[in-house]
Amino acid sequence: MSATRASTRRDLARLVRSRTAWLAATLFAAVALASWIPWIGSDYLLADDRPLLLAVSGTTPWIPLFAIALGLAAIRTEREPASASDATRTDSSAVRTFGAIGARSVVLVATVAIVVALMAAFARFHAMRPLSFVGGVAAVSLFGLAWLGTTVGVASVLETKRRALAVVLGLYLLFGILWRETVVALASFVFTGQTSPDLEEPVVLASLEEPAWYAYLTRLNPFDAFEGATYYLPRVLEAILLGESTVAPHPPNLFGLGVLLAWLVGPVAIGYWSVQRSETG
Repeated sequence: MSATRASTRRDLARLVRSRTAWLAATLFAAVALASWIPWIGSDYLLADDRPLLLAVSGTTPWIPLFAIALGLAAIRTEREPASASDATRTDSSAVRTFGAIGARSVVLVATVAIVVALMAAFARFHAMRPLSFVGGVAAVSLFGLAWLGTTVGVASVLETKRRALAVVLGLYLLFGILWRETVVALASFVFTGQTSPDLEEPVVLASLEEPAWYAYLTRLNPFDAFEGATYYLPRVLEAILLGESTVAPHPPNLFGLGVLLAWLVGPVAIGYWSVQRSETG
C-alpha cells in the first residue's frame, strides 16, 4: 500500500508539471463554463436545485473527453520501461497501474469540484443545499472516473496511444450519440414492435412508469447512468443523512451506479491482467 501511495504521489507531481494535464483541465473548465452562460439571469434558476442540475449537466459532453486525455497520458506509466534513474523502476505493474489511476483521480475530482462550484456560483449557490452539491460533484466524478478507468484499461491492453484513442473515442461516439438510434431502437422493436417508443428520457426515474427493459437498458449507457445519478445521488444523500424521504426508485438507479463502477473497475482489471501477462510471458 505504501508503494502505491508513493507511486501516486510521484505521478501526481508529474501531472502538476504537465502542460498537457493543465491544458486538458483548462479546456474542460472553459467549455463547461461556456455552456452555463446562456442560463445566467434565467427564471429557470429560481428553483433551489436547478442551478446545480444545470451546472452538472453542462459537464456531460466534456468530462469523458477530459478523462480520456488524462488516461491517455498514463500510457507511458503502463507500457514504457522506466529509466535507470526513474524511481518507478522497481514498481510492479499493480503499483504503476493503481498509482496512475490514483493520481489522475485526484486531478479529475479536484477539477470537477472547482468547475461545478464556479458554474453554480453564477446563480443561487448560497441557497443550494450542501448535500446536493456533494451529490452532484460525486455524480460527475464517478462519470469521469468511469471513463478514466476505461481509458487506462484500454491503454494497458493496446500498444499505442493512437489505437487506444481510436477505441475510446469509438465508445464515446457509440454511447454519446448512437446509442438511442441503434441499441435502444432495436430493443424497442423487439419489445414493442416500434423503433421509436413514446417514452420519456430516462433521466429522473421518479417513478417506475417506464417498462423495466427500458429503465435498465438505458442505464447500460454510462451517459444515461450518469444523468440518472445527478438526480438520484443528491436525493439519496439527503434521505440518508437528513432523514428525508425520496420517491426515486432504487433498483434501476442503483443498477446505473453499478454500471459506472463497472466501467471504472472492469477495464482496469483487464488492463492489469494484460500487462501482467506480457511481463511474465
